[in-house]
Amino acid sequence: MSETQNGLGLMDHPSEHLVQDLASSVEGALWRFGQLRQSNSLIDVSSIGGTVRLAGNVRSESMRSMADRIASTFPGVSRVENELVSDSRIESDISLAIALDEATAAFTDKVRVKSLNGTVYLVGAIARDAMTDAETAVARAVQLAEATPGVREVLSSLRAVEGTDEDAFATPDEVVEEKVEVVQMAKAMGTLIPEDRKEKIRAMIAAREASRAG
Repeated sequence: MSETQNGLGLMDHPSEHLVQDLASSVEGALWRFGQLRQSNSLIDVSSIGGTVRLAGNVRSESMRSMADRIASTFPGVSRVENELVSDSRIESDISLAIALDEATAAFTDKVRVKSLNGTVYLVGAIARDAMTDAETAVARAVQLAEATPGVREVLSSLRAVEGTDEDAFATPDEVVEEKVEVVQMAKAMGTLIPEDRKEKIRAMIAAREASRAG
């Protein structure tokens, strides 16, 4: 029997002999999962033998786990290297980095972090007694965000503020108008660092400052 003839003596359609590589097949399976497709997740799939590597960005840890499950149960896959990074992980990592860094030491009370498929938005203000110190802290916060694994780009509207009273943090009307969509999005996300953990971090920062003074 020829390669294009089946057991009934009928000719097969040419498309039946097209063989996708494993990476393309897994990518198609991921695309068929509605949550991943509708969230515009950015997933790069590659394969060597039966090992499939997933890299890129997804919106949540549950989506990351689902992508792993879909890939690992796909026929022909023997191993999955899941290097996907979720937006929720990025937001948490950046928030902690900004809180713990000596140059910033800012919490999500004043600085908001939002990630959308690896594009990070920083909104809010960092205040210091001197404007130059505030500007340095803002620049450092952006650097920390850019260095976080999974981040594709950082769009910052962080303001450097001179003075530490509450009035100093008031956002000018023109800034609100210009960044209204990002500001509303960031405010909607809530506080990323639990209050009890904030207290521990504050204690660490205070102890560090006390040791310096001593």
